[in-house]
Amino acid sequence: RMKKAEITPITGPKKESLRKLEISIPRPDFRVARFQIVGTAPLVEHAFGEKARKQMLAGQMGGAVKGSERPPRDPQAEFETAIHRHPEGGYGFPAAGFRLAMISACRMVEGLAMTKATQLFRCVDRMVKLECGDPEMDERVARLDNGVAYVVFRPLFWPWGCKLDIRFLATSMTEQDLANLLLYAGEGVGIGEMRPEKKGDYGTFTIGS
Repeated sequence: RMKKAEITPITGPKKESLRKLEISIPRPDFRVARFQIVGTAPLVEHAFGEKARKQMLAGQMGGAVKGSERPPRDPQAEFETAIHRHPEGGYGFPAAGFRLAMISACRMVEGLAMTKATQLFRCVDRMVKLECGDPEMDERVARLDNGVAYVVFRPLFWPWGCKLDIRFLATSMTEQDLANLLLYAGEGVGIGEMRPEKKGDYGTFTIGS
């Protein structure tokens, strides 16, 4: 015959410590900082066009066009398709590119893990509006993953700049911290095609006045 388990009530200091256990979560202090971005090297864009998306989908669905059936390439059309257009008109660039560059720049900052940085700040807009003239066509040889060489036609902006609004948690970092991280990102990581992070020297930037 099994004996009933005896339950000993919590008394004394342990009981008192459980009563005093409280959790206090301070209200988050989110702020928005605006930075004037100034390009220090040409910016090369590569927007993923609708035609390329359809071709990729066709390949995944088993309906890819054979090489002999592909129409001749149109450099001007490929150039135009690779341009990011701002919803309000003019040219743009995905704001997420700046955020990703800042997160990647955490490798150069002691004490700030990339995983933590993803929770501390974000860009207010989805697309920043570039302050620039019309792009010129950049033509160069690139290589596919299988090693095959091919010519690409991309929009190159120079000079360029933009206004970047970043929302950040002020209880964990200051606006100056944010600016310093942005400077690291601009010099060591960059944005767009052939940026320093990808062993290039395009797409670098700094903070202007």
